[in-house]
Amino acid sequence: MTEIIIRPAQKKEAADLAILDNMAGFGISLWFWQGAVKNGKAKDALNFGRSRFASYEIFAWRNAYVAIADDMVAGSITSYVMPPSEVDGVAEIKKNAPPFVPVFELYEQAAGSWFVDSFAVFEEHQGKGWGDALLKNSLLRGKHTGAEKAMLVAEDTNTGALALYEKHGFQPIDERPYIDFGLGHKVNKWLLLATDY
Repeated sequence: MTEIIIRPAQKKEAADLAILDNMAGFGISLWFWQGAVKNGKAKDALNFGRSRFASYEIFAWRNAYVAIADDMVAGSITSYVMPPSEVDGVAEIKKNAPPFVPVFELYEQAAGSWFVDSFAVFEEHQGKGWGDALLKNSLLRGKHTGAEKAMLVAEDTNTGALALYEKHGFQPIDERPYIDFGLGHKVNKWLLLATDY
């Protein structure tokens, strides 16, 4: 069995982080990046995603950890203490990404918590304990921040992930309707899950 290695992400792994972020959201990240191209903010959607994860923003490489298998990234988890939401951010989401408004409303409730923002494992490494190891590592790091809770948002139909979250003490505390992004997902609700430290 391959040794499970979890370590902080490096800036040079931004492309892997972008791919995994898109996997975590079942294509929603790419939907946003394609929107940036349509709005003239980027020339290429995938390069835009890579650039965002190479930036110093809160959701980018500096707050990500990776699982390493055979000298390659097997999965990643991006987590941090969620800062208070800004009104301008809400207005921008409503204008540029209406289907994401319900998710943003759940994010607002997570302010001050240890927030698991993006979490995915490449298909060839799924079912081998990488996801469990990444989540354990994240929750341990969050415990040392002084946050009282860890939180995340998940789709109600993502049963595999929900089982893993329940194993680590997460329970649904709120929900919002899923508004179709045009990606063909069979989803009913976004769930806000939390666990106490």
